[in-house]
Amino acid sequence: MSGHTPSQPGVLRQWEGTYLPLEVGGERLAAVYVEERTLQLAAERARREQAEEFTAVAQALPLGMLVIDPSGRYLYANAPAMRLLGMTLEEAGGTGWQQRIHPDDRERVAAGVARVRQARGSFESEHRHVEADGGVTWVRTSTFGIWDGDELRRLVTLLEDVTERGATPRRCARASCDSARSPRPRPSEFSSATQPAACCMRTRRPSASPGGRRQR
Repeated sequence: MSGHTPSQPGVLRQWEGTYLPLEVGGERLAAVYVEERTLQLAAERARREQAEEFTAVAQALPLGMLVIDPSGRYLYANAPAMRLLGMTLEEAGGTGWQQRIHPDDRERVAAGVARVRQARGSFESEHRHVEADGGVTWVRTSTFGIWDGDELRRLVTLLEDVTERGATPRRCARASCDSARSPRPRPSEFSSATQPAACCMRTRRPSASPGGRRQR
């Protein structure tokens, strides 16, 4: 129930009532317990509005956004994140998300995310996601924690598809380093696009002098 009171004119107050039927001396009565819920209901309404605003903003972002709780349960993913994740939030929970990452990148990315869980800071990475058909998508991610004092409340990851930008020197160097530590997959397992490209190995040949000698 809701209404106004003389003590707070102009303020809509809300109450929650509990009715208990009684019979006393053959006469039917009712006991009523009333608790004011104005502040609680206002807080709940504010939380709903904040959640709706967050969802509207997150869905409009061109970047993917994932929100994970400390146990590894995925709480939210916007549409771009779902496309890059390539699995349901239930499948991604725990360590399920790691199955999407190329084997040569998986250990490095998992270790970086684990560091964010253990200490404040962020982890940025460019790595490969393996599609169901064997294709590869290059993804740039930034992962950071939301803390309440010393307690990790949420883990947030932003994702961006950077495949069409081509291989950057940093990305190629990382892929070459990772591949040197890990055995390459068999051709039947992944497409040739998964192999670190020779783009990062290009060198400039010395030009020839007019006399036929190469300049140093």
